[in-house]
Amino acid sequence: MTGAALQSGPVDENRRDARGFTLVEVLIVCGILLLLLSLSLPAFSSMIRGHRMTGGTRSIEGAFLQARGAAISGRGNWKIDVDLAANEIRFFAAGAPSDVRTIRFDSPLRLSRTTAPQAALLSYLAYPDGTIECASPPDIPSSAFDASPGTSHDFLLLQEGGSRMAFDVVPVTGRVRGRRVE
Repeated sequence: MTGAALQSGPVDENRRDARGFTLVEVLIVCGILLLLLSLSLPAFSSMIRGHRMTGGTRSIEGAFLQARGAAISGRGNWKIDVDLAANEIRFFAAGAPSDVRTIRFDSPLRLSRTTAPQAALLSYLAYPDGTIECASPPDIPSSAFDASPGTSHDFLLLQEGGSRMAFDVVPVTGRVRGRRVE
């Protein structure tokens, strides 16, 4: 018996082996995938920016809450320094600056002030009674920190590209909240 006798059915010499995709089919699928990717990329980058802003907001609020909590728990006054030039927040016991906790904001997140002029350092003090007040810069008048409940002041701004977040500091309660600004 020869090898030809083992084949089942007639042999078509002109028929191609149909076990793969043609080049045109592969190029069409690649084109469709690239189109879908290009449509989803802006949404994805916007989502990443939103997550960075949310993380930065929580870091700022957390720094103020930790300093306020430490002051309330009887460890004296705590100082919160917002260093705009170094793009970081440091907080420490006012009497013991050796134990400094630092939160750094990497590019593209940027700290700034909502009011001019742009001082390089903003300082806040957290007191054992739970209140927070602005200690510097001197261009912020003490009258800006009205002691009436619900009054807030937004001197700190976190921004990335077109996204901006202002922070309200409520002196009486010591609460710090971030809110989106246009």
